[in-house]
Amino acid sequence: MTFPRTARHRESYAQFLMGMGPAGLWLLDESTGTNAEDKTGGDDGTYTGTYTLGTKTPIAPRTASIARCFAASQNGYIQCTDGGLSIGANDDFFVSCWFRGVNTAISDTLFGRRDSAGVNKGFALKVLTELSDQPAFLLDSGSGFFVLGTGFDGHDGEWHNIIGGRDGTTMRIYTDGVAGTTSTNAGIALDITPTDAPLRIGGTTFTSQNIDGEICFAATFQRAPNQADAIAIYSHGIRGMR
Repeated sequence: MTFPRTARHRESYAQFLMGMGPAGLWLLDESTGTNAEDKTGGDDGTYTGTYTLGTKTPIAPRTASIARCFAASQNGYIQCTDGGLSIGANDDFFVSCWFRGVNTAISDTLFGRRDSAGVNKGFALKVLTELSDQPAFLLDSGSGFFVLGTGFDGHDGEWHNIIGGRDGTTMRIYTDGVAGTTSTNAGIALDITPTDAPLRIGGTTFTSQNIDGEICFAATFQRAPNQADAIAIYSHGIRGMR
């Protein structure tokens, strides 16, 4: 099971992610309240809708320590402002999270900042039923729409680390440190800043495709995604898991 299983490892993993210089980092491990703390101090989120906090993740029987996450069944999400990201023309960025999904009947939005109508500018990290339940990354500049998948099954009931982002004119996506397809087009580098849409973790204002599953360790980075970072985020996350 690909997930940190001890409280001690969870803390060290959070410290590792902070050391990577995220623009925003939400562990989503709160057990009460409506505030989702951004560990960088820049953009605390608000738990919204119907959800469950403090959900226990699977652990080995030999330890009493637990890790926790945010869980929702299509009606809950975390609303932030912009996650500390600039997504104007030529701005490189990527988003990362751990997700466990089981509902093959719906598409899950893991990260989303996209207008609900009009020019439809923005981005989303999703698990798409239209792509045979693959994790997918989407960019929309209002004049160009791009989406790519990974080949993994994002609804297999297992925890996966999923990363999507922009590297100049190229989109990149990774699942569990493994690179998916890439898409290169001059339009990818265009300004995708929405007119009024906030960043949501577990949802988006563009559709009602909120998550039906569990999510944690959500992070944003103001730099291009790359294989080394993807492997590091995944491998540090699964260290010590059996």
